[in-house]
Amino acid sequence: MSTVREKTVKSGGDRMSAEQRRDSLVDIALDLLRDSGAESVTIGSVAEIAGVTRTLVYKHFENRQDLIQGVYRREAAKLHVLIRDRVVAEQGFEAKLRAFVAAVLSAIDTHGWLFSPAEPQTQEAGFRDAQAQRDRRTVGDFAKMASNEFGLSLREATSALGILLSGMASLRLQARVLTSEADREALGGLYVDLVLAALKGLATQAQYQGTGGE
Repeated sequence: MSTVREKTVKSGGDRMSAEQRRDSLVDIALDLLRDSGAESVTIGSVAEIAGVTRTLVYKHFENRQDLIQGVYRREAAKLHVLIRDRVVAEQGFEAKLRAFVAAVLSAIDTHGWLFSPAEPQTQEAGFRDAQAQRDRRTVGDFAKMASNEFGLSLREATSALGILLSGMASLRLQARVLTSEADREALGGLYVDLVLAALKGLATQAQYQGTGGE
């Protein structure tokens, strides 16, 4: 647990808004998860570190499970915004796709311990539903770009990107065992090349069919 974080939480005192207090409690739970595992996260341990009563913690979270899930929900949302911002900063479908893949692979080092497939919290219904919504938005955004870039119908592009981006799960699993940044970059580059080749092939096929195969 960070001494700086502990002092920051305690110095906030009663001046914290409800949102700030909840966020500070989640910060403490996050540190405990990272340093000591889920067993260390209890209403009592978080209250003690925060310098508040258990009753106050219960005002924000129903129980320790709700608190732990709060960590996962918040960090997943923050990571989504971070990846989205890196994508938005680029121009063109290929550049945005490469930025997306690079950001996801980078997150293995910063958030991989938290979002490991083995973590039971990632299977919680509320977490899965929220992640599914984010995934659908990502597919939708890339589908619109691919439709314009490759001359595909939006329906074709959406179906194709839904299939192609599902490969990110396999990509993350492969990248986890790679310790070299160069190896990860090569893996990410290969994935992007495969996606681009698939979309170009689909566009060529659509064009061929549109001309009656002549």
